[in-house]
Amino acid sequence: MTIKIVELYRDYLAVNGDVGNVFVLARRMRLAGIDVEEIQVNEGDDLPEGADIVTIGSGPGSAVRAIAPELQRHAETLQSWAAAGVPMIAVGGGFHLFGRTVSFGEAGTVQGAGVFPMDTDANVARVRTDAFAADSNYGLLVGTENHSSESVIDGGTAVPLGTVRNGRGNRVAPNGARHEGIVVNEAVGTHLGGPVLVLNPQLTDHIIEVATTRRGETYTKNAEHESIDRVVDLARTVLIDKANLG
Repeated sequence: MTIKIVELYRDYLAVNGDVGNVFVLARRMRLAGIDVEEIQVNEGDDLPEGADIVTIGSGPGSAVRAIAPELQRHAETLQSWAAAGVPMIAVGGGFHLFGRTVSFGEAGTVQGAGVFPMDTDANVARVRTDAFAADSNYGLLVGTENHSSESVIDGGTAVPLGTVRNGRGNRVAPNGARHEGIVVNEAVGTHLGGPVLVLNPQLTDHIIEVATTRRGETYTKNAEHESIDRVVDLARTVLIDKANLG
């Protein structure tokens, strides 16, 4: 059995090394003896008949505006996959496009895919956090943060991915609360760069476990995974210390 990773619009949305998310998903599965097919969907392409994992990366506002019609074209299918429990990871601009709307002020508003019940104002002051960190159900997530947006979750069964420990996240709420990202079923949206799945193998493994279980596969890690994770732990420690969370 082959696990299909569907990557959306790499040509537009992969400016922060987000291709690494696809690489690490495929690498960890192949190390576990699982066959993987990586499918790139580019502008004008149709979606495949099915997906086991969906990824979409980040990009500048110009790329988000340019590719938005493509996401609208596939909105119904993407929503259906998310409702069925297909694991997804959407980062930065792709995260915003998986919401309902993205507003660019005088440049107008674009419609998203509607996977997430969320609206984004992408016309606010930019925030950069070299050691971005958030507590989550997957443990402490770390990475980088670089966006000029505020996102509001509204409706459905959506919950934030985590609570910000260092950085801004989706926005600073009137009561001072700072939440990061979103989770709907097994679809995850986040501002975390790094890439997020490279720096947070606990989240990566959760996505893989969901995808493989849905297909009747078993994901069993081995010594090679442990060796990789020891190196990742060193990078995580640098960020945790920089955020004064050690």
